[in-house]
Amino acid sequence: MHLAQHPNSLLGKLLRIDVNVPDSDPRGYRIPEDNPFLDRQPIAALPEIWAFGLRNPWRYSFDDWTRGGTGALVIADVGQNAREEVNWEPRGSGGRNYGWRLREGRQTADTRQPAAYLPLTEPIYDYPRSDGMSITGGYVYRGTALDPMFNGRYFFADYVAGRVYSIGLHLDERQEATAADHLELTQLLGGTSELGLISSFGVDAEGELYIVSYTRGRILKIVP
Repeated sequence: MHLAQHPNSLLGKLLRIDVNVPDSDPRGYRIPEDNPFLDRQPIAALPEIWAFGLRNPWRYSFDDWTRGGTGALVIADVGQNAREEVNWEPRGSGGRNYGWRLREGRQTADTRQPAAYLPLTEPIYDYPRSDGMSITGGYVYRGTALDPMFNGRYFFADYVAGRVYSIGLHLDERQEATAADHLELTQLLGGTSELGLISSFGVDAEGELYIVSYTRGRILKIVP
């Protein structure tokens, strides 16, 4: 269907709306005035759309600017047949096209129909099905309890594999990120028998991280 590239469909998109409207409002929300497609550039698209080309984002989060983060949006997007991916969007950088269904991770997928617009934004990190089959997005760590080496690293997991990972983030002058120094933390955190299958992450008021173990029915705190 290629709906993630269709400008008149809300499917396969990241949406941005303001629900702070009166109960009597017939639509129930308004369109923020700085949404990227209100000026109909680079294409005429539904005004609720913030970004194109996502398949199944399973958790997104913001790099907490109140704790020294950049305010960037980090999107973990579940693939279909081949790749899982992490997308990085600097604060205020709406209007991006993350490529699905033409791209899956950094690989070509289905190019029988064209992109809604170019350029396509590549993920900062992707991995093959040999490493996992369903990414669970987490957070950029901005707490203080863990070793300082973890500060500014993005934590995420793979639900099917039951693994926990983190990647380092290198920022340029535009706050665009590149990923490096991939680490698997599964055994350090007790192994798959302790973690179970991870459906989500959480963060508390101090910036410390939690893992939601779906199969064990527990919330686990990551500690030193």
